[in-house]
Amino acid sequence: MKNIILQFIKNSINLANYSDFFSLVSFFNDNINTVGIEILRLILEEHDLKIKRSFARKRAWDIVRINTRTIFTPLGKLTFKHTYYRNKRTKQYAYLLDQALNIPKYQRLETVLQSKILELTNYLSFENAGKLVCDSENFTKQTVKKILDKYAHADIKVKTPQKKREVEYLYIEADEDHVALQRDNKRSVLNKLIYVHEGKVRESSKRNYLKNKYIFASNQKKSDDLWIDVYDYLDRTYNLDKVKQIFILGDGARWIKTSLDWIDRATYTLDSFHLNKAILIASGGKNNKEDYEYLKKLVYSKAKDTFNRSALQMIEKETNEKKKTRRLEILGYIKNQWEGIENFLDNREKHSLGCSAEGHVSHILASRMSSRPFGWSRTGLENITKLRVNLLNGATRKELADNLRRAERKIALEKKEIVENIERIKKIPRVTVENIPVLNIGQVNSVFCMMKGLRDSSKTVY
Repeated sequence: MKNIILQFIKNSINLANYSDFFSLVSFFNDNINTVGIEILRLILEEHDLKIKRSFARKRAWDIVRINTRTIFTPLGKLTFKHTYYRNKRTKQYAYLLDQALNIPKYQRLETVLQSKILELTNYLSFENAGKLVCDSENFTKQTVKKILDKYAHADIKVKTPQKKREVEYLYIEADEDHVALQRDNKRSVLNKLIYVHEGKVRESSKRNYLKNKYIFASNQKKSDDLWIDVYDYLDRTYNLDKVKQIFILGDGARWIKTSLDWIDRATYTLDSFHLNKAILIASGGKNNKEDYEYLKKLVYSKAKDTFNRSALQMIEKETNEKKKTRRLEILGYIKNQWEGIENFLDNREKHSLGCSAEGHVSHILASRMSSRPFGWSRTGLENITKLRVNLLNGATRKELADNLRRAERKIALEKKEIVENIERIKKIPRVTVENIPVLNIGQVNSVFCMMKGLRDSSKTVY
């Protein structure tokens, strides 16, 4: 190992070999991984040799053969030799080196490399993520998809503060993205987004950020289950006895209002974006600016009856039946959301209420899932959503790798359980057929012949 390092230094130390700094950096970029792979191979094979020479191994295990294994790592392709053994007592076969270092069976891609693939998958297509993750190798989009599916199989641990935070007010904003389903562009599914924060903080003259933001999203979970997740997070993170009020901002969708069944001291408010958009449509669009300003003034002064009469009079003048129907629908929407509108108007100044859900939907969901003509399965959509949300909630590459390891252990246990169940099921027909009462009587008749044939044929199957 020392010779490898010394040779590398010797080859690189002569500056006459490089025309400029760029060529020096290029040399290291091209060769440092190769040196790292060679050192890693020597370490593994040296450890394998120590196991082979150990007294404990000689007492319990016989050598069967020496095999070669290849694993792809962030440094490149690692190929090393490891010894295959058989236990003298149990006759069990094993690679003791792999067990000592917890290298999973049949693993082709090392876990850190898989976590790096996940980071790229957050922004890139499966195909491009597989191409760019490693300089020397390309991985298929199916391989990338399997890694994502495995990651989503893990139980993601939510970070819990050592001491619960104490705040007077909390804010929950919610919206959804419509995503096209695979092989059926006419069908779409709602990808629901919720995020919790402690209010807006001024970052610069033109920019705010949301303090201690935490995100939830899913297209498969029921609304109640999603809000239960939100409540569990609030209960773990905050001293809810100290919270005076929780504001829930959204567009008035039924699944958003379900939150009121689960979260105490919650006040629903219609967010300003959807309110102003609804007023614009009710007034006839951008070409009717005066009507829009007048209706908006009535709404913001909470003149409900005057607004309803004025809006209805404007709509009656509409000559396009399709537009007229749409404007009437929006007028009904505003009437149904009036309580949420008043809650928004009563609190907007004190709490700087203004929903940024549309921007979050665009950034978190649409930019990866629906802004371009992708088609998703519901499971694939859920998996990529889970990954993006976890990364935005602060997951590191190490945490991605830890989640992958937990998923591998979980999948291994599930497979073992399935295999055991299959073996148990396979034994049932044998026992049943072997103990057919009519065959034990000894009387030869048509039933005896039929059941005997069934039993004999079952033996050939099992």
